Amino acid sequence: MHANDSLLRHRRWWVVVLAALLWAVVVAGVGGYASAGLGFDGSGRSAKTVSSAADGARGWMLPKSTIAAAAALAKTEPDRQLLQAAGVGFVAEDRERAKFFVGLKEGYSLSEADLEGLGLHQTDLFPQTGTVILAADEGVEPDEQRTVAALLNLPGIEWAELGSFRHLARVPNDEKYALQWAPPHIRLPQAWDVTTGSRNVVVAVLDSGIAQDIVDLSDRIVSPYSTKWQTAAPWAWEDIFGHGSGVAGVAVARGDNRVGMAGTAWDVSLMPVHFTDDGSVSDDDYIRAIYWAVDHGADVINICYGSDDTFVAERRAIEYALNQGAVVVASAGNGGQGAGIQYPAALPGVIAVGATDRNDLRASFSSTGLGIDLVAPGKGILTYDATKDSYGVLEKDGTSFATPFVSGIAALLLSVNPSLTSRQVADILISSAVDLGIRGFDTSYGHGRVDAGAALGRVGTPTTGSTTTTTVPATTSSSSTTVPTTTSTTTTTTTLPTCRFSDVPTAHPYWTAIEALAAEGVVCGRNDGTFGPDEPVLRAQFAKMICGVLDLPVSESLSAPYRDLGPDDPLSLYPHQYVAAVAARGITVGVAPGLFAPWRSITRAQVVTMIVRAAGSLAPGSLRLPPLGYTGALGAFDLEHGETMRIAEYNGLLSGLVGYGSRWDPWQSATRGEVADVLWHLLLIIER
Repeated sequence: MHANDSLLRHRRWWVVVLAALLWAVVVAGVGGYASAGLGFDGSGRSAKTVSSAADGARGWMLPKSTIAAAAALAKTEPDRQLLQAAGVGFVAEDRERAKFFVGLKEGYSLSEADLEGLGLHQTDLFPQTGTVILAADEGVEPDEQRTVAALLNLPGIEWAELGSFRHLARVPNDEKYALQWAPPHIRLPQAWDVTTGSRNVVVAVLDSGIAQDIVDLSDRIVSPYSTKWQTAAPWAWEDIFGHGSGVAGVAVARGDNRVGMAGTAWDVSLMPVHFTDDGSVSDDDYIRAIYWAVDHGADVINICYGSDDTFVAERRAIEYALNQGAVVVASAGNGGQGAGIQYPAALPGVIAVGATDRNDLRASFSSTGLGIDLVAPGKGILTYDATKDSYGVLEKDGTSFATPFVSGIAALLLSVNPSLTSRQVADILISSAVDLGIRGFDTSYGHGRVDAGAALGRVGTPTTGSTTTTTVPATTSSSSTTVPTTTSTTTTTTTLPTCRFSDVPTAHPYWTAIEALAAEGVVCGRNDGTFGPDEPVLRAQFAKMICGVLDLPVSESLSAPYRDLGPDDPLSLYPHQYVAAVAARGITVGVAPGLFAPWRSITRAQVVTMIVRAAGSLAPGSLRLPPLGYTGALGAFDLEHGETMRIAEYNGLLSGLVGYGSRWDPWQSATRGEVADVLWHLLLIIER
């Protein structure tokens, strides 16, 4: 986080005093306007009115420049109401009589009788194309759709349509908006032309609370609560850390009110759920916050805190939120390249958000991995900050400040169409995103950078009639679903998580990978119903596993170039032909000339090297080479395996490994769980 020194930080007690002074000035100004009887005559000219003779006041007229300034001031609803109360009237904006366009066939014209019967008259004719503009007669308010249908039934009419208005992309007048690079970058002004949100849509920010004297946030609060202190008392959810105010500012700060900054969804309701006063949160306070948000009507839940590990209570709470229809958006994490996506962002159904800079490049701190869904601006983001004594606006960095952009856009979508499911909201966000990085999905940018304008443009598309069937949960919210767009009904069938193996519960870090590979028939358990995720894998076993993942043909005709394989299993071709299959593809070269060491445990480094070779052999181009200077977490630890480790890390193959980092031992024996996870990530990349 870093501050822009040009931005004001306000002492909170001064805010109260200043607000009182400003209110006194406004009241005095309103009194002046009222005593003057300032008004408009409907023609755009100023008009003089006279107060009652009893008060001795006389009428007077303000210059046109003053009237223009007053009209400009009245662009926001609160200002408009204030000036109208003072006697200032306004010509209704964009309320001109309805306009219709029709196309005439050659040789035809419109009769006055036909138009009179419809309450219309002709205003313009363009003979070049036979286009006619019609307007409603004064005092007539035609049924627009029926009028179009009636026009189409007239003789000689080729086409007919209703006119509308064209608008500039809406730009708010907030004091610091000019310093906000991100909203126009993700085309929020185009989205604001459609909607700035509905109060019926509630965005819950599970964080450090909000500073309650930030006027951009405090006027739309619903169901605030602190799970840390287990009370809704205002002191409990007051933000003294600053993080929650910053996140809420990006998501929902009031826009176009000449104050502070503009958030993403100006007019939705905000539910601040406080669970911490610093950079960490206890699991119990975090879980309570999810249930509070769901049970008190949150439509969108924004979560920026996370962990490399998940646990059953978290999974159940997130499943509950999704089943109740909430859209759950979470930050991918700030671990950088190869760190993997943190939980809960990596859980099925959650929209995982990474961060980009103003050049649409991944922010260096943004975590990568197969669990990422979208990216949004997250570097140099202007938003609110708060301490015990003050609040202000700062530029902040982090996926925490990318995530609320997505939450806010989700709220805009629900404001337009409240019937959208969480899956449908995710589908719209993903399908409308701007593709970055390599073509299609990748582990740095997911499906791309969010585009608010494009998303709002798709809110009424057939996506709203999609059918979502979840089978084997994956680390992304979209990789295990099919969404046909030709149906007109919505059916959601969810297969709840089950434990295929007694020693791999749903909270196990490799549960998703093991379940997915078991469903594909690649791995199997023991007769006692266990899998042994922590047991080492033999080199011969790994050869068989990778043949299963890659669908390599195995037959008796294959011959392995190794003399230490021993006798085959009489009921299968294991290990000779499996080893021969991987050797024929160049996936393995053995441990020495003529030697494979089939019954020796395979090391982590050997697993990674063989998987990278497999991708290069069977799916050329599926793995990207890291840029010059990229060292990865382990650096140049080995001449042979160091390069393949860097390639694997850069492409997200290692993003799900527990504890992967600078202290991870590549020479340790790979476990069955680790091998399953890396193979599953390989399978996803190749199938993509």
